[in-house]
Amino acid sequence: MFCFLNAHSQFELPKKDFTGMSPEAVFKGFIQDHKAWNNFATQWDRSHKNDWATIEKSYKHLLQQYCVTAGRTWLGAAFGDLQSFQGNIEVKNSKLKKDQATLLVGFTKPEATYTDVYEVLFVLANNRWYIEEISLIDEEEKYPFFDFKPA
Repeated sequence: MFCFLNAHSQFELPKKDFTGMSPEAVFKGFIQDHKAWNNFATQWDRSHKNDWATIEKSYKHLLQQYCVTAGRTWLGAAFGDLQSFQGNIEVKNSKLKKDQATLLVGFTKPEATYTDVYEVLFVLANNRWYIEEISLIDEEEKYPFFDFKPA
């Protein structure tokens, strides 16, 4: 895990350089750090009931490393023992254009008979890929994970 607690017992991620990394590598980094954040948030909530400010601040820190956040707000932080992005990851499809990329990613849990499929949209800025949105896809609809909105 790449996260740590600072002197104030708050979640932090070391600043990473994603310059030149592929969208897939950025997404895998996000998944690893999201799991670390989820573990932090779950434990923090258990030991510091009703301290949502710390959890939201740590979530914002996570998103600012990986996502396009300027001028946008998002659905609140969701965390817990049944987190998203669990199981074996498989990139099912990828499309790369000049400054946009799309990954279709599946997560299969060993005990499950189904695969969660996500569409991950990226935008290229400053020679690195940022996640623009992640959506869970089923047969009928897409469900945005962040649900970004203009600020």
